[in-house]
Amino acid sequence: MSFIYFIVLISVIVTVHELGHLLAAKKFGVYCHEFSIGIGPKLFSKKFKETTYSIRLFPIGGFVAMAGDNENALETKVEVNVPFHRTLQGIKTYQKIIIMLAGVMMNFILSILVVMSLLIVNKVHIKAPLPIVDEVVAGSVASEVGFLKGDKILKVELENGVVIKPKNGTEMVAFLASERGLRTYTVLRDQQEITLNVTPIYSSETETYVVGIRLVPGEKVKVTMLNAFGYTMEYLLDNANLIFKAIGQLFLGRGLQNLSGPVGIYNATAKASDLGFTSFLSMLALISLNIGIANLLPLPILDGGRVVITLLESIFKKPINKKIEMALMSISMILLLMLVIYSTYRDIIRLS
Repeated sequence: MSFIYFIVLISVIVTVHELGHLLAAKKFGVYCHEFSIGIGPKLFSKKFKETTYSIRLFPIGGFVAMAGDNENALETKVEVNVPFHRTLQGIKTYQKIIIMLAGVMMNFILSILVVMSLLIVNKVHIKAPLPIVDEVVAGSVASEVGFLKGDKILKVELENGVVIKPKNGTEMVAFLASERGLRTYTVLRDQQEITLNVTPIYSSETETYVVGIRLVPGEKVKVTMLNAFGYTMEYLLDNANLIFKAIGQLFLGRGLQNLSGPVGIYNATAKASDLGFTSFLSMLALISLNIGIANLLPLPILDGGRVVITLLESIFKKPINKKIEMALMSISMILLLMLVIYSTYRDIIRLS
């Protein structure tokens, strides 16, 4: 059953993303050869007007084969004489950019609709907890170094030099869960800043490194039709902030051990589905948000990279050399593949 949930989650996110590209392309008159969910051999296809809609064997991706789009040239063998004005090269720059970013926007819209629906149905929202100590576990390393109830955590400095100034408790927990080295906490107590040095211990129960403090619970607020959108955006923006910070750390060569790939997503989906359909939908919304943000990265094979190439072509008034473009795409593909392999390895290590 977990595998079915995983397939549904990936398929929904991919379908929504590619549907964004398709709708935007058709809006600007770009000829679309094929709209495919999945990659590999075709399982089913049906032509409607000028576009063939397909389902392929492996539901881990998808594509929209648009006229003049070199990225998906190998995905279709269809040869059609398309007027220049109906190709990607034949439309305006801003229209190309809208088409390229439409998938990302659809991922964001999916996240918003799912989270807002859950909030309206549940009629309650729990805000992210403040980084204030509510309880110090007896006998923990936190109690040994002198943490007290009411301490407000202003800053945490790690052994590797990373400094975290938590906006809320969720952000702090997310970044510290897998950090096992010495931590230097700066806390505010009775209007004075105090420094506490502590080395966390591994908890097999939570599979994280802990020091033995519990933060004040997040404020519980009533959700209505009027405030649901505001709380939805607050929740998703907090998570987006975590994602952007995590990506920033990766570019600095930090946090690689925290990466999670397909195996990790499957495992998280299985756990969420075990908790019920609501938890599964919450996971779907967060994965959709993650994929949307990841696609904004300036790698040529991703939507963000294609936007960069389009802007450069517009600035220099000529298309980028195709050999250079293909080389950049190949390099970015290799980098992504290496990242997937490494993250999968980390997932397997965590499971063992």
